[in-house]
Amino acid sequence: MGTVSGLTIEELHELIAHGRIERLEAATQAAVGELDVSVTAPAEPALTLLRVRDAVAGAAFNAGEVLVTRCELELEGVPGWSTVVGDERRRALCGALLDAAARRGALAGVEADLAAELLRCRAARAQRWAAVQPTRVEFEEMAQ
Repeated sequence: MGTVSGLTIEELHELIAHGRIERLEAATQAAVGELDVSVTAPAEPALTLLRVRDAVAGAAFNAGEVLVTRCELELEGVPGWSTVVGDERRRALCGALLDAAARRGALAGVEADLAAELLRCRAARAQRWAAVQPTRVEFEEMAQ
């Protein structure tokens, strides 16, 4: 649970997953600029198993397959990785570049923009969540 610039790793991952792609691309371009990038595994979609734990019995099982896009690269010799849900090649590439830039300490110039986008993402999610709250149903678990 480290930090990258002023953002935690978790916040950076949240931003990669939910940020507007145009904002991620702009921040990536500003952070990476003309640095040397070597893509070791291009952004390609693939299926992966979704493993979950049963809430009652606690047993793990495979719920099904999920489409993800993975990307691996090196930025000036610093590794960067990203896996995102869906066929999101641009997002996976931005994620890997931002991950490497963060590990390299190169996010300082875009930190304010990233933080603002993260706040916007959280506000939009809170608004969507508030809109569906009136339809929430409470189920009681029956003990035997």
